[in-house]
Amino acid sequence: TNALRRAGAWLREHSLDELIVNINEKLDETQKRCLHANLISLAMADGRYRPKEAEIIDRIRERIGISQELHERIFDLLMARNNLSVFGGDEGEYVSPEAINLCCACLLAMSQYDGQRHEREENLVRKIIQRSETINSARTYLEQLGLKGLLSFLPGPLTPEQKRCTLLNLLEVAMADGVFNSHKQDLLHRFRRRLQIEEEVFQADFDLYLTFQNLSVFVPEEQKTS
Repeated sequence: TNALRRAGAWLREHSLDELIVNINEKLDETQKRCLHANLISLAMADGRYRPKEAEIIDRIRERIGISQELHERIFDLLMARNNLSVFGGDEGEYVSPEAINLCCACLLAMSQYDGQRHEREENLVRKIIQRSETINSARTYLEQLGLKGLLSFLPGPLTPEQKRCTLLNLLEVAMADGVFNSHKQDLLHRFRRRLQIEEEVFQADFDLYLTFQNLSVFVPEEQKTS
């Protein structure tokens, strides 16, 4: 919060061009990629990607040396993760309740990766799905099937776009607390196999996901080792 206040105060007194100069002077290439990816993620946070936001992000991208190709890959990944309209929710109702219930049940299963319920992960599932009735239905679905039954039912009615959206959000839930332990890794790959997504395809998404997820790139080396 102190950092946000200082950043806000600095921005009120300086221009975007001055900010870009500081980015180029103080950030290395890995940090620039992380910053750029998080700018896109932030712009998408409310479900929209406005022309003005796109204009500012593209202006920064060009000035800090981020390629258009990398920008498009990050944009595609975030759209695939965020775009729950692939489940048919554009008009406020899901066309296929079974598909979104299945996706949500998978996310709830990941939130209970060790057999226990975890508040942070469950809160993230609520943020992703945003409908209590869907979450309640999915919870009942998971309780009836159990993890093994849920996995055996996959991929069920899910389309390729829905499968990728589900797996990327499973990754998001798995990383919610910043710890990607062996239990989560094993469960994630079990879901990947049942969702029929090739390992190399997922690995490419995972590596790109870490571009914006790994904020430790901003932690000074001396603090990492202390």
